Amino acid sequence: MKNMRLTDEVEIRQAFESITLPEIDVSDSVINSIKSTKPHSAKKKRAFAVGLIAAALLLSTTALAAVNMWILKDGDNVVLKIREFDDENQKPFEIDGEFDNLIKDLEPGKAIIYYDAAQPKPKNPNTSEILTSYSQPVKYTDLDTLIKEAGIYFAIPSKVPEGYVFSEGDISFDPLPYDHDEILGKLKEETANSGKNGAAVEWGTSSNARSIRMVYKNDRNEKFVLNVFILEGEDMYTDDPWYFKSEKITIKGRDILFTGVDKKGRGKEIIMRELQPGGQRTVKTFEDGVETETVINSYIEYIITTNDLTKEELLSMAESMIP
Repeated sequence: MKNMRLTDEVEIRQAFESITLPEIDVSDSVINSIKSTKPHSAKKKRAFAVGLIAAALLLSTTALAAVNMWILKDGDNVVLKIREFDDENQKPFEIDGEFDNLIKDLEPGKAIIYYDAAQPKPKNPNTSEILTSYSQPVKYTDLDTLIKEAGIYFAIPSKVPEGYVFSEGDISFDPLPYDHDEILGKLKEETANSGKNGAAVEWGTSSNARSIRMVYKNDRNEKFVLNVFILEGEDMYTDDPWYFKSEKITIKGRDILFTGVDKKGRGKEIIMRELQPGGQRTVKTFEDGVETETVINSYIEYIITTNDLTKEELLSMAESMIP
């Protein structure tokens, strides 16, 4: 097993198809739900997901100090807060290596619900442990089919650099609803009986996308990748110094975060968000015995990455995606 730390690369942002914290006392967690999605490296994607879990569970028991690095708006609405936190107070935990084996032979379009017995236990006895769901992506070679099958609204560039066309893509679909406490109880019992740190159950998926990946290429095999994520809440936590060098640019009233090439060879990246149509839900939370209703927004997050395009070409594409 490997001790995973929070990092923040585009691919690990696709982490797990979703990480769900049940409705809990807000004083014991940064967030009620963390959602992420799937890339090509299971080992990389776990790091981001695990770091967020650790942040959620440990915030009330450490001196973890969250500081806003960037705040992005769409019109008058804050849609993303990229925040850093004190590296010394991070306490990542080990992830069972069996996870890779569980997803290796998973059929495209299927999901698993995974329980990690090694996760930090919540300080509050009324706070439930976390279940993680992961969906195996379905691949597409036709853009119109991908858009139709996604089942959700999302924007694509109406203007791409000359010579670039859609090459391939994939969709990770939302797992079907499940009873958190029931599944948690069964998987905890399974880990207790087997002596393993992890247990999972295979699950079905809905017809709605949680993440979408689209690759565009030209005849010189140069490319850019557009990732689309449906994410709940405005906060994203990172300890990646790459974002200290980012630049915020506003186009048509929407903030876009541009980050250039770094010494590690990571290419250029832009991030922008918009509110998902109908993407609001109200949850009840309890603090000091007082019930509070909290509105949680869902956002469509767009991330475009490339080693081949210029900053100007990236921003031109982003502008073509804004109404």
